[in-house]
Amino acid sequence: MTAQLKSASRSHGIAGMLAGVLFGVALISSKLPGGNTSPADFTAWFSTRSHQVGGIVMSYLLAAVSLTFAWFFVGLESRVRAASGHLSSRLQLAGLTGAVVVAGLLLASGALFGMAGPLALEHGAKAGEATVALGWLVLGLLVISMLAAGVTIVAISLDGRQCAALPAWNTRVAYGCALLLVVGSVVGAPMMAFAIWLVATGIVLARPEAAAPTPAQQRQVART
Repeated sequence: MTAQLKSASRSHGIAGMLAGVLFGVALISSKLPGGNTSPADFTAWFSTRSHQVGGIVMSYLLAAVSLTFAWFFVGLESRVRAASGHLSSRLQLAGLTGAVVVAGLLLASGALFGMAGPLALEHGAKAGEATVALGWLVLGLLVISMLAAGVTIVAISLDGRQCAALPAWNTRVAYGCALLLVVGSVVGAPMMAFAIWLVATGIVLARPEAAAPTPAQQRQVART
């Protein structure tokens, strides 16, 4: 692997680790009123300056996650495609489609979350129902994005393991994270599995010694 390719792989890996850290921070720092909160109280909550600032920060965090995730996945998909020898496959297509959905929904979630504070401030109590609906829409988009992330993780990990582009430990972590995302994303906390997978796979891409597998390594993995 040339120095230029190593540098590119490292940048993709760093992007993945950064996306994981930013997503984890976004989840930990996100605070919304409870599900039984009335529309008026929900609007009042978003009308406070601290919560508006939090909404703006959350909006920028999710936008940053979307962009860094996209750059990370470009590198990951290129690594798997180079090792497998195909221009495309069903698994790669599923992974790429899921990645586009994840990046787009994260970006949309951040934009909508940032709108809640200004909406509550401008329209006051009249914005109660709209603010609640906006909050639920953001949550729904995040849940859908995490389900798509689960599909993406499984697809790219299966393909990556078959051609030895990803180590065995990474694919085991990936399958566990995907299971948590698909089964428990509605609860909220299991969404952190997405951050764990990003950091773990980012480490694989960023390792200086990481290189495309040899044909002998690919045959050995195919036999296992």
